[in-house]
Amino acid sequence: MTTFLGLDSSTQSLSALLIDADTGKVVADRSVNFGERLPHYKSPKGFLAHPDEAVKHSDPLMWVEALELVLDDLRAAGVDLGTVRGISGAGQQHGSVYLGKSMDKVGDWAPGTPLHEQVRPLLSRKTSPIWMDSSTSAECAEIAKAAGGDERCRHVGVARGRRMVQSGPPACIARVHRGAGLEQGLGRCQSLELGTELTARIDRARAGPHGNHERREAVPLR
Repeated sequence: MTTFLGLDSSTQSLSALLIDADTGKVVADRSVNFGERLPHYKSPKGFLAHPDEAVKHSDPLMWVEALELVLDDLRAAGVDLGTVRGISGAGQQHGSVYLGKSMDKVGDWAPGTPLHEQVRPLLSRKTSPIWMDSSTSAECAEIAKAAGGDERCRHVGVARGRRMVQSGPPACIARVHRGAGLEQGLGRCQSLELGTELTARIDRARAGPHGNHERREAVPLR
C-alpha cells in the first residue's frame, strides 16, 4: 500500500492524516493538543503568556516535539510509516521560525536523539511570532505606506492586515522589541521559515528517498 501523510499545524494542536493513495480512504488520523500533551511549554492555548497583549509567540520546539508525538501515536496504532510516499504540511499562515543556518545545510539527523533536541541549536531566536501577533502593526503600516499604500499592496498581491506576524524584515521586530529581550538572536538569523514549512521540511528529510529530491540520510519515519 502507498500512502500520503498530511500534517496540519494549528494554533493549539498538530494533526496527522494518513491516506491510502489507491483508494483515497483515510488509513489513520491522530492529533496532539499542545496544552494537554506538552504542558512543559506552558502554552495551554498554543502560545506563551506575555504582559503585552499584542505579543503572541510560541516555542517552535513545541511544534517539533508534537511532530515526534504524533508520529509515535501513528506507529503505536500499527501504522507502517514506511509506506509514506508524500508529505504535505498546512497550518497557521504566518508563523515564522528564525534559524541560525538553512535547513538545507543541517545534514543528517541522529537516530536515537530526540528531534526537538537536534533542532534546538539551530534556532537563532527561541520564540516564533504566530498569526495572532500584532506587535509590529505600526511598522507594517510604514512599509505599506512606503510601498504606495494599502491599495497598491493589494494590487501586487500583498495583504496588509492589522496583524502581520512575519512583520516584514527582522529589523522591524528588533526595533519594536528592543530592550524587551525578544530581539535576541535576530542578528544571527540566516534563514526564516514558516512554522508549517519547518515541520514539513523536517519530516521530508526523515522520510528518505521517496518524493524527496533533496534526500538526506536521515532518521527513518518507520
